[in-house]
Parts: sequence; structure tokens; C-alpha cells
Amino acid sequence: MSTVGSAGEGGQQVLDVPPHYFPGACFVCKATPPAGGSLSRCANCRMIKYCSKEHQKMDWPVHKTICKKLRNDDGSSVLADGAGIIDSAAWLRHRASQTLALRLMLGRELRQHEKEMLFFPPVCEVCHKFRPAEQLECERCHSAFYCDQIHAKQDADRHERWCEQLRLALACDRYEALNGLADPPILPDVDETFQDLPEDIVSMLSSQILAEKESVPEGAYVDPVLIAFLTERLSFPLTVLYALLKAPGERPVGERESLTVHVVGAQMLVECLGIIKWEYLVHRLPRLRAIRLVFVGPELFRGCGDDMAGAVEDSGATRCADCSRRQRSVVHELRPVTYHEYCRGQHWTRPDAVVAFNSGIHEFAERDEDTWRESLPFLVRHERVPLILTAYTRTELRKDLDELEKAVPSLNVLLPAAKNPFGSTKPVRDMCREDDCDVFFLNQFVTVLEGDGTGDASPCRSPARDALPQMVMVFASRFG
Repeated sequence: MSTVGSAGEGGQQVLDVPPHYFPGACFVCKATPPAGGSLSRCANCRMIKYCSKEHQKMDWPVHKTICKKLRNDDGSSVLADGAGIIDSAAWLRHRASQTLALRLMLGRELRQHEKEMLFFPPVCEVCHKFRPAEQLECERCHSAFYCDQIHAKQDADRHERWCEQLRLALACDRYEALNGLADPPILPDVDETFQDLPEDIVSMLSSQILAEKESVPEGAYVDPVLIAFLTERLSFPLTVLYALLKAPGERPVGERESLTVHVVGAQMLVECLGIIKWEYLVHRLPRLRAIRLVFVGPELFRGCGDDMAGAVEDSGATRCADCSRRQRSVVHELRPVTYHEYCRGQHWTRPDAVVAFNSGIHEFAERDEDTWRESLPFLVRHERVPLILTAYTRTELRKDLDELEKAVPSLNVLLPAAKNPFGSTKPVRDMCREDDCDVFFLNQFVTVLEGDGTGDASPCRSPARDALPQMVMVFASRFG
């Protein structure tokens, strides 16, 4: 990936990425219309666009299964059904019901881009009319549409808040559409002495990237697409470091020689994706000699395929010459069970910190498949062991805290819920537009809590659960 200047289109393909739908871009390559020009549109559904006949033909075997279902029996578009729905909650319910109806008609689950066609449709932002031949399109982000100039002007101030973020979201998806899953290089510098974190993740990474250059021309900037992908990866270790600086637990993090972190509700394709990113945390802690990262969650291997357990290996990527010289060690543990099962089992180790990234605890409350309910007290089981919670939005974090407080009434707040300066800057379009936001970000909001030690037990495990079957892979290696 290009680091200074405009976004690069090169790069090595690592892993195919499921396609996303942007109403104003070619579905295949995410190209946008040239100045004064336009893209061709599917003549039947009129919802999906292409930059060329070749790309339309390439996509037809996939698109044809849904194309005809996007028109009503009278020939009108399903998008016409939403015209005049102004209330945001009613608009959300309408799109959700359309998604359900389409799933039933097809007799299968919708693909991600098919859901996006209904949740991010090319309809007027104000009145939701679908007028494909006459609509106005934002020429910067190609993600906002209007039925006329009056509604474009009416929505101008609101759209201005999100236009650049929507533009960046499209640019990031364009990169991955052309190159596969982005795999940005993790910055190699290692701190010789412990340093406080800078103001935020962007200033930290930008300064490190520019410092790697032999010469930096005046006015040089760091490619925002690269920054977005880097922050998406490094937000996880940096959020842990930021939280431990704010709530150090039993010992200041900068003085630690060993560190054990339990990552709860983890998934391989999120917290473990590009697992080398956790080395970045080690590089910020000069005294650290050993780190143990325990990834715990019943959906740990979701989306990885049935044979994932046998296919996962330590890639050796977490090895650098400096850490080899210092004889530092790292352990990655993968425990595909609930957290209370892990804590009661024979493999439990006492943590220095517990973290649940973007967990959505509230979304499972009162459901039969709620795997969080019994685990919640274990998150704050130990006195002076901080619990770090992050969420996509302020509202989600508040709802998660409400559920946690129901299970554990006596909580100490070490860091009040606030925007996380070390959250990701890679925008993700929000289907629900929660908090009236068009996009959200990984780890955008954070809080740090602590239990009062009531009922603390070391170890947590009970004899009845010691024999609990647990599939596990432990990657133990020295950085070298």
C-alpha cells in the first residue's frame, strides 16, 4: 500500500473480501462516474451500477438470483414502496421488513451486499422516493441521492457531516475490491523507554509513518486509506494500552515485565485477524518480557469454515529481530467457549486485564441464545483487574453497561464512557443510523470498570468443571 500521497492500487492480495454495495459505484470495482459522465445501470432492477459491460457480465451469475425479486408484480421497483416514509424509525422498520420478505422469496439468507441494496438504496435522503432517471447524486461520496434540488438543499448540512467519511468508506472498499483483504505493514519501531501515548491514534501513526521516510517533502501527508486500515488493526492493542494507562490495576503498565489479557467474545476474523498487530503493544512496553493473550468466545471460529481449527497455525509473523534479541515471548491462546466456562475450567489463568471489544452485550439480553448472561459476573471477578469495554456507538455502550450493572450492581468506574481517541478511523456504514450517524467505527467509545472483589476466587474454576471439554490451540513462541 502507498504510504505518502494518494491511495495506492497495488498491494498483494491476501484474502478475498465479500463485495459491498455502493449505490453510486460500479459493483465490481467500485469505480465512480467520470466528471460529467455516468455509469450504466441494471435495466431490470435499476439499483446496481457498472462501469462496463464486462463487469456487468462478470456479476450477472450472482446478481440474476435477486434481480427479478427487486420488482413488484406490477413491474414497479420494491424501492417505490418506501416513498413518503419520513420517520426514521418507520423507515428502518420498512427496510427490515423488505429484507425479511426478500429472504423468504429467495429461500436463503441474503448475502451482505444484498442486504446493503435495501439498507443503502439509491433513494432520496429526505422523502425516500426512487426516481433513477432524474435523481441527483452527491458527486463527492456517491452515496447520497435526492429527488430534486429542494431536498438536496434541505439535507445539505446533515450530509456535510458524513460526506467525507462515506467517501473514505468507498475508497477503502475500492482498495479491497481490487487487491483483496488489506494487510497493512505494522510499523516496526520499538520504544527504548516507556512513553506516554500521544493525543490520538491518527497523530501517533502518521508521525511514525513519516519518520520512516528518508526525506519528507513539505506538505506531505499520509494516505488516509492506509491510516484507516492501520487504525482498524491497531485500535485493538492501542485501546488496551490506553485503558491500562488510565486504570493501571495492580501495577503501572509501563513497569510490567509480564502481561496477561483476556479478550472475551473474540472472533478469529476480528480480534485475531492479522494477529501480528498485538506485537505493536509489546513494542510500546520496553520492560515487558512476556505477554499472554487469551482469546475466548463461543463464536471464535465463526465464518472461518468447519476445518478452521485444524488449519490455524502460528504464521511466524510475530517475530522481529529486536524482540528476538531481548528474548521476549508471546502466547496466543484460543478458547472457543463462553467466558464462564473458561474461568471454571482447568486452563484458566489470572488476567491483568479483561477486554470485550464491540461486544453488543445488550443485543443478546433476554434471548434464548444469550451466551453473555452467565459470564457477566466473571468479567469483573477480581479486584484491581480492570474490565475494558468498547462499542461502535455511545448508545450501544450505554446499553451494554445497563446489562452489566443488572448482573453486577457494585461496579467501580475507572474511566467514564467517552469517545476513544484510539478507536479505528475506518468508517463502516451504519444500516440503523444509530445516534443519527451515517457511519460507525470499531472501538469508537470506551469505558473501564472494576469489580469490588466481592466473592473473588483465585482460581475461578470449580472442581465440577475442571473436566470441561475445551478445544484449544496455544501458539507459544519467542519473538525470534
